[in-house]
Amino acid sequence: MKNTLLLLTLPFLFLNSCKEKDTPATTSTTTLGSSFFIEGKGMRKIWGMESETKGLGGWGLQQLTTTADGFISTIFTYGLGGINGAPATYVGYRKKINMLTGDTVATNGIPSFISKTYMGQQQFGCLEYGMLPYTDKFVYLNGAQIKGDPDWTALTFGGFEKIYDTRQALCKSYSNVAAPNLFVSYTNNGVANNPNGYKINPLALNASVEMPLVGGPIAFIPLKSDSLIVLDFDSKTILAGVPMELFLQYIPSNFPYNHMPTCFITTKRNREGTKIIGAVFHSANYFSQGQGRMMSTFVYDIASKALTLKVKNTHLRQGFYITATEDLDDDGNFYYQPDIQKTEPIIIHKVTPSGDALYKSGFVNAGRLYALKVVSNKLIIACGVDGTSNVGQATTKATMVIAVEE
Repeated sequence: MKNTLLLLTLPFLFLNSCKEKDTPATTSTTTLGSSFFIEGKGMRKIWGMESETKGLGGWGLQQLTTTADGFISTIFTYGLGGINGAPATYVGYRKKINMLTGDTVATNGIPSFISKTYMGQQQFGCLEYGMLPYTDKFVYLNGAQIKGDPDWTALTFGGFEKIYDTRQALCKSYSNVAAPNLFVSYTNNGVANNPNGYKINPLALNASVEMPLVGGPIAFIPLKSDSLIVLDFDSKTILAGVPMELFLQYIPSNFPYNHMPTCFITTKRNREGTKIIGAVFHSANYFSQGQGRMMSTFVYDIASKALTLKVKNTHLRQGFYITATEDLDDDGNFYYQPDIQKTEPIIIHKVTPSGDALYKSGFVNAGRLYALKVVSNKLIIACGVDGTSNVGQATTKATMVIAVEE
């Protein structure tokens, strides 16, 4: 069954220019942030930045990824609060940072400013701009084309949820109004495939889709019947499955809505392209454990088609959807900043098959965590303090640092 791909509404985002821009190498900025970042507590500061203006404002991290040559690449914004409720002014930045020295090097292809002047639409569904995992490549959606760095081959493609290189892009839409339906549109080896979709297993609760290095998309689908399956989307064949006791055992007999659990699933591909790592979440607002979510993680080996559960049925006192301060490593371990911990100092927990335990603490005595990423099993964070312009306070600049685990 073939259907036209319905892309979800995207946020309105202006890219003022797409001209190549060289940024000269700068000296190390690792001394910034010494007022709130504490060395020797398991995280090593490699870079810092102070906002260009004073006043109420804060950082927004879009990406933190690493390249094999020892650099962190990132895209982030600084939003300066508007006066008397006026829209904030957002400035976009892109940095490529040496993990040993903290020096930045030349980058190309990002507009100087990204002005978000209209925020009436919620952002979800396909992305508008981002950075390729494990590379320093910046990409963005311009009309019906995915464009990027000067050597990027433009892809004529209406949108993208995930993008891997100049030859691969993917966007999916899952709906479960009358029956579970999964729509996938993708480009592979530079060739755009016709969007298609079909009704999947009637017990499906959600889906996440990835592209292997070779072949078409594969979908990861948690089922209400307590299992997780891996589906070859094009051939409609099941590649793997594993029991996953995440849903039925926690649903009371009087739960409404046809006993349909709430479910969210996230996946990512490792640097080598050999594994898919993911997590399945289930809302726990009515569980005896209290508000939060239940979680299981998994690792899928693409070559052997082996699907293995790692973390099983762990309760997190978190909101339902994964945030910028949560991520998975390549072994299926889960890292997060607890929602219940809203005051300084910042702490990070790690969930393994053995349990949930404190992983890092004491490295920050003020401020907040903007982003947490685990790239090729290396923990990277961005943290800092926002600017202030409140009554009774001196107007200050915002400061942010990026650190990696020692």
